[in-house]
Amino acid sequence: MEQKEDRRPEFVRVTGEYVEFGKNTTGEINGFTGKTSVHRNVTRLYWRSVHTSTVYTKRANVIIQFRSAQGSLLAQVVTDDVTKGEQLIDAVETMKINE
Repeated sequence: MEQKEDRRPEFVRVTGEYVEFGKNTTGEINGFTGKTSVHRNVTRLYWRSVHTSTVYTKRANVIIQFRSAQGSLLAQVVTDDVTKGEQLIDAVETMKINE
């Protein structure tokens, strides 16, 4: 799903249990030990945790929200295409079924 540059994640990882996406990925190397540490601003959405998915528009943006059974916001994705937002929801629903 194409997003504006400021909203586009730097990485996406999909597994049988969750999808993980984020940005602001940084790496640091400790000069003494040679170990690398990576810091990420990550959203991880577990398929089994998604209870409801909604799409709505706000100005020129299409907002997709995934909520738990308790109503907590699990993840939010912003794009500019309603059809692609609906395709994302369909993909998440498919992963829930196949888990």
